[in-house]
Amino acid sequence: MDLISQVKMADVMMKFLRGDMTRITPYPFTAGKPSFLPDGDPRLPRSTPEREGIPSGYLREFFRAADDSSSLPLLHSAAVLCHGKLVACVSRAPYTAALPHMTFSFSKTVVAMAVGLAAEEGLLSVTDKVVSFFPEKQPPLFRSPRMAALEVRHLLTMTSAANFNEAGSEMERDWVRAFFFSDCSSMPGEHFHYNSMNSYLLAAIVCRVTGKSLTEYLTPRLFDPLGIPPVYWETCPMGVEKGGWGLYLRVTDMAKLGELCLRGGVWEGKQILPRSWVEQMHTFSVETGRRGMELYGYQQWSFPAPRSYQFNGVFGQYAVVLPEYDMVIATTGGDSALFYNRVLRAIDRFFGSGAPARFAFWREQNPACGVSRLCRDPLPDNPAALRLLRDPWSDPEPVSPLRALRRLLPFGSAHPAPLPPLPDAALRFCAADLPGGSPASRIPAPESGEEEAPAAAAGQEPSPAAGAEKNGVEETLAVPENGGAPDGSGSVRDGVEASAPGAGRDFAGSGVPDGDGGQAPDAPPDEGKGEADGSGWYRVGKSFGTLLPLILAGLTNNFAPAVSRIRFRTEGRRFFVDLALGGEEAVTLPVGLNGEAARCTLTVNGEPYAAAVRGLFREDEDGRDVLLLDVFFLETPCVRRLKIIRTAPNALCIRFLEYPTVEDAAQMLLGLVSGPDSSAGVWDLFGQDILRQRLYSRMKQITLPKASALRQEG
Repeated sequence: MDLISQVKMADVMMKFLRGDMTRITPYPFTAGKPSFLPDGDPRLPRSTPEREGIPSGYLREFFRAADDSSSLPLLHSAAVLCHGKLVACVSRAPYTAALPHMTFSFSKTVVAMAVGLAAEEGLLSVTDKVVSFFPEKQPPLFRSPRMAALEVRHLLTMTSAANFNEAGSEMERDWVRAFFFSDCSSMPGEHFHYNSMNSYLLAAIVCRVTGKSLTEYLTPRLFDPLGIPPVYWETCPMGVEKGGWGLYLRVTDMAKLGELCLRGGVWEGKQILPRSWVEQMHTFSVETGRRGMELYGYQQWSFPAPRSYQFNGVFGQYAVVLPEYDMVIATTGGDSALFYNRVLRAIDRFFGSGAPARFAFWREQNPACGVSRLCRDPLPDNPAALRLLRDPWSDPEPVSPLRALRRLLPFGSAHPAPLPPLPDAALRFCAADLPGGSPASRIPAPESGEEEAPAAAAGQEPSPAAGAEKNGVEETLAVPENGGAPDGSGSVRDGVEASAPGAGRDFAGSGVPDGDGGQAPDAPPDEGKGEADGSGWYRVGKSFGTLLPLILAGLTNNFAPAVSRIRFRTEGRRFFVDLALGGEEAVTLPVGLNGEAARCTLTVNGEPYAAAVRGLFREDEDGRDVLLLDVFFLETPCVRRLKIIRTAPNALCIRFLEYPTVEDAAQMLLGLVSGPDSSAGVWDLFGQDILRQRLYSRMKQITLPKASALRQEG
């Protein structure tokens, strides 16, 4: 990072440490992300694991090894293709494979595909000088010989040695100009240095030579032929797709891109990508020095298994191509590990370099499986094992005779059970003093047909209507209706509760089944928002606590005002939390209880976010009521947790936590600030270690905010 960039970075850091988030970048936030409609049709041929030579029990064990967390899911969704067919697609509650998900650096490989298509059309060559595409962006006086030597292939292999990095994008409006003005730290081609701005410049080059946006260029050439629904790709302040990040895809679409590479660029008999380009993408010649991903090709990483490779995005956005087993495994997630995590280790153990030993051990434990060669010897269908695979993380429960009878009776789904009474703690949060009787007794029972039954919690199988019974094979091969998750169930199996009238409803116009099997109504345009009027509000003291997690806000530049007021209320047997963000506008959170999450769409600064909210009441060691409120941003790896402690009848203490954790957010931020040379950079502008410690203490106040709140009178 050059001196000018360091000074600019110091200014950004000072704004951050002052909490001046809305002016942290030289360009304002502009809402652009659409409200995604869930689409559960994978547009892929389907099969069962057994028919493709994989025991369902072995696959279930793999999913459980990839994520054994009992609280916050680390793996959100996963899709497994074998022999070109979708054999499994699962999601952990409250996530769904029907929604697009942030892919982070996974998108870099998609940029490489665009470069290959442009090269095939004769629009560019990998040996072209990068400066030739943007002569008007060059410095007017001094022009670096190192920058003049930079070629397209150096951008593809992360060997550009460019000084302008991700941190620089927070300080500049014109990223292309800033790239050329910042020079290179060494001659291109000498060293590997991972830098997302290489991918951004590749995207800008494709836009320049094609005269189209990257999305416009790729849609008829790549996305449409693969049956990928219209995609959203975030853009820079100048309107160019970010390239190295910002692409949203469903997990099944991520798997398709891996399958395209596995087939040498061929899809349904048609050559989509040039075969020679696909081979160049995973011809690994650059050493990275990173465990589990030691080599780098054209925007693509190696993988420990023989001949395998991976698309890799931080926090668990992967597509691993495994030619030895003719497989592709794609995942989305929220793991705090930045690049190589337990999901990739599980893939390597079950289907990579450790697969022979692992499968041999599994066969010893399951001698009746009847298969000796994984992914090669077909097996008879196993409906019981397939049903367990629908939710690999739930433990099977014995079905009582009464429950089995209820499944067969026609009134089994016509009269759903009413919601249970709210816990006493919920009532104590809603009012400082409720005279007379037990709190639960003052909640009126719902009238007949008024309340909806919650959707099945994670690990519970909803009772189907009479005549709707299918065996596991039929469920797996069925094409789900629009909005259903492609996991064979025909519905979004994310364990969420339908939202109450007047609050955040299901995703607008999604057609996602609600809790009783009907269709949730379309949400109004301002769904999830309201005015901060009425009674029962607590005024929150000054803090840096916001609704959006820091990682999400930093990635999208959407820094919302801090929470200024909070209110708790009930409607029937449903519980809600209202948050006022700075001014008078409020966001309503419908809270799912009993281990479930309530689905809604939250709008922050005009940008919609598909979310699910889950609440847990408990007591701390001092006997005080505590509400743990988890807000899952379903299209991202991020979760905002509010730990709300009722310190007195009219007083609260609120802690703002986030996952991936604030330590991970700080690690990412400081890593970007420090640049490739950790011994120099912006910290040197702040002085010695003692000052660094003070700054870190201040950073903790911002990334781990805590606030007190007092109930307003009247």
